[in-house]
Parts: sequence; structure tokens; C-alpha cells
Amino acid sequence: MRGIYKFLMGVMALFLWSCESAEEISFGLDHTVPVITFSQDRGEAARNQTYEIEIFVSDESGLASVDVSYTEWSFQFSKKLSGEKAYSEKLQIEVPSDALLQWEEVKYRNDGSSYTETEMYHKFTVVAYDVNQNKRTSYFYLKAL
Repeated sequence: MRGIYKFLMGVMALFLWSCESAEEISFGLDHTVPVITFSQDRGEAARNQTYEIEIFVSDESGLASVDVSYTEWSFQFSKKLSGEKAYSEKLQIEVPSDALLQWEEVKYRNDGSSYTETEMYHKFTVVAYDVNQNKRTSYFYLKAL
């Protein structure tokens, strides 16, 4: 009986010794998200004018895609990438003639109550994915004059 006990303890010790720790497994994975920066994060442009902004995106594991959108103006830009470490793009945004100068938005607090806020900046969404599908979302704001 004692021989079986020693054998089982030896097998268990060998099993535990051969396993990797969660920290060792996690060390080899990519936990960083892409970095997004802008030439400026707020801007102004008159209606029927073109606004130019440059977007810089980087990631040490390589980039997979960059998307910029603002549905209110039907603006959409998408770029599929093949592992570049850095990417930049100058975007030309046409401010529509009917762009709102200001509008009321209902906002909600954490407790569920709401309040109304006057907005003047249009919020453009920038989404970047790296090759490991880590995602970063960032925003820049444009005011129509």
C-alpha cells in the first residue's frame, strides 16, 4: 500500500512540476491595444468647407484595420492593413450645408436620472484593431460654423 502511495505522490509531483503557471502563459500574449493620436482632437470648419485632420495609429504587434465614421454626415473611412507597426492618414471631411450648429442631447447619470445638454461639437469615432484583435476606440470633435 505504501508503494502505491509513493507512486501516486510521485506522479502528482511530476504533473505539478510540468504545468506552466498562468503568469508564464500570460507573459507571451499581446495585451496592448493600438495607440491613436490626432494632429488636433478638436477643430472648427464652416458649412460647405473641407476640414483636414491627420490620424496616427501604431501598435507594436502590427495593425489590422482603422475605421473612422460619423453617421450624421454619412462619413465613413476604412483601411485594412497587413501588420504595419504604424499608419497615418490625412482625412478630408466635407462639412455639409445642413450641419447642425448646436442641438440638445439627453444624457444619463449612473443613478438613471437624466439631464439635457447643449452640444456644439460633432463626435467622430476612430476604431483601430491590431493583428491580435485588440481594439482601441478614440474620438475627435468637429464644430460646424
